[in-house]
Amino acid sequence: MPKSPESAASTSSEASASQEDAAAHDAAAHGATDEDSHPSGELWLLWNEHLRYLSSIGIVFTGGILTLIQTTALEVGPDSLIPMGLFLGGTLASLFAQSSIVDAATNRKNKVPKAAKILRVASFSLLGGGVGYFLKSVFDHFT
Repeated sequence: MPKSPESAASTSSEASASQEDAAAHDAAAHGATDEDSHPSGELWLLWNEHLRYLSSIGIVFTGGILTLIQTTALEVGPDSLIPMGLFLGGTLASLFAQSSIVDAATNRKNKVPKAAKILRVASFSLLGGGVGYFLKSVFDHFT
């Protein structure tokens, strides 16, 4: 039995509405809104929290080295100052990236700033370099 033109149009509009709902759901899941494709507050919050944790890690590592220096378990020198400088550099890069994210969210930018992405990579690199250099000096001390 062939469909009438009215039922075919009804089915077509239902399918179109279903596709629009699915697209809106996908956009919302990825942080976009219908208004102006501005990332949702959850995306900015996620970036902000991530960068805050990177800053905290750098501060904790720096504090750990300072504690080891004060307890004389670690001597003041390149083996302690270079990793501490790398940790502080990673912390500062993360704080600057966090500031960039806050500025972008405040100004309703449409995407995460490139500077924030670059500073996040720099923060990871500096923190990783600090850990590597510190572990190298610890292994050299005990071998």
